[in-house]
Amino acid sequence: MISPERENYVRGLIAAGELSRREIARRVGLSRGTVASIAKGGRRRRVQVVVTGDGARTWELDDPPREARCSTCGVRVLMPCLACFLRSIARVFTGKR
Repeated sequence: MISPERENYVRGLIAAGELSRREIARRVGLSRGTVASIAKGGRRRRVQVVVTGDGARTWELDDPPREARCSTCGVRVLMPCLACFLRSIARVFTGKR
């Protein structure tokens, strides 16, 4: 997994339009496929759950959510798919697989 800073650097190089994706990949040390994925906006967004002292939970996204088709349930949702996440938690608590 690449760091968010490195991903944002690649996004900046793509937006500048001065280098080809191949040149960007070579310069940054990533595969051309990874650079293409970043260019399409298809990189996985990082989600962090923050639990405060009083037990409240909040979600923090590195990037704003994007609409995409969930690979698990097939519905177009703002990723990450909250419904699939909640189903997976429910399976843990109910013991179902």
